[in-house]
Amino acid sequence: QKKFEFSHLVRNPFQCAASMLTQGFYTGGSANYVRTSVIHGNDPKVAFPQFNTEFDSFTPYEKCLYHWVELNRFLLNFHGHKGFRGLYKFEQLYGNGPSGLDDFASMVIGRPMQVASKQAYDQVQRQLSEPIKLHNYKLVDIVVETATKLGYELSELQSSFDIDVLNSLYSSKRLS
Repeated sequence: QKKFEFSHLVRNPFQCAASMLTQGFYTGGSANYVRTSVIHGNDPKVAFPQFNTEFDSFTPYEKCLYHWVELNRFLLNFHGHKGFRGLYKFEQLYGNGPSGLDDFASMVIGRPMQVASKQAYDQVQRQLSEPIKLHNYKLVDIVVETATKLGYELSELQSSFDIDVLNSLYSSKRLS
């Protein structure tokens, strides 16, 4: 009998949503994937149905935040279940230098990573096609609440939630 095990890997919601935009989520790119694989406000059994009627008027960035919060809230429900191997923050895997990524890889695949670079980078790097816009602060409150349940400090979230900084970072070339 096979046993099911899983780890929950999470990324800062505001940076994750900006990165999703660079990959075309909710902006016309990746249309088939977005249509079939990401979370929408009218999907059944969402954790936050109060946004069902507002979803269509969300900006693309808000839709990415909504996807992040729904997915991560769903995964939080399984943290106590048999087979749960732990919660890992993307920033910790790279923030601890090579050892953070090696520790995670050793746990998941049984050996350290053997890659050319253990630095955090976008393997497929694109720039924003349009500026990030945010209007729905009720959604932001729920995102922050969920992120703190996942171990993010409020100060860490606040420092990453500067729309001008996100626009600047994700609108420019980040790799040479």
